[in-house]
Amino acid sequence: MKLNEAVSQGYKIISRRHRIAARIDRTDWRVFLANELKNDLWLEKDDAEMLYLRMYSKDRITVPASWIGKLRNAG
Repeated sequence: MKLNEAVSQGYKIISRRHRIAARIDRTDWRVFLANELKNDLWLEKDDAEMLYLRMYSKDRITVPASWIGKLRNAG
C-alpha cells in the first residue's frame, strides 16, 4: 500500500511509537461503541472516533516511519 492509498482509505495514526494506523471498519461504529460502553454519551464527544479506532477497529496496519507525520492522527 502507498501513502496516498492509506490516506484515501481513511487510515489514521493510533500509535506513533509502534507506527500503527487504523481505520473505521464498520458503518455502524457509533452504535457498536454505545453498546460496548453501555453509555451513549460517547456519541456526543469528539474523541469517540479515536476511542473506536484505538480499542475496537480490527483494520490496522503497520506503517513506515516516514508516514507518521503525513497521516492524520486519530482524535
